[in-house]
Amino acid sequence: MKRIIAERTSKIDASGIRRVFALAASLKDPINFSIGQPDFDVPDALKEEAIKAIRAGQNKYSQTAGNSVLKGKIAEQVNNEFGWEKPAVLVASGVSGGLLLAFMALINPGDEVIIPDPYFVIYK
Repeated sequence: MKRIIAERTSKIDASGIRRVFALAASLKDPINFSIGQPDFDVPDALKEEAIKAIRAGQNKYSQTAGNSVLKGKIAEQVNNEFGWEKPAVLVASGVSGGLLLAFMALINPGDEVIIPDPYFVIYK
């Protein structure tokens, strides 16, 4: 019988963080210091707005630098709070991607970067 899946897939192991999650799931009432999963539900008002947006057909990929309306609201808030006129705003789809973009824009080869410990394992 011909294999459909490449043989190399049998050598793929779960990431370290996934093994830790599996171990934690076997513990009774562990304290979670991992990746920042919220310990609260999404607020009802936000759920309703998300449902409205989906029903209105707003379920497409956003612009690469983020939704222009959202960026405008963030820029307005930054201006109101800090007095920065016309701040450049970029909305990332997650903190890892956002940090990567910020580091690529701000740090040059050879620059010293201090990352506090503990930190999310992927940042090592």
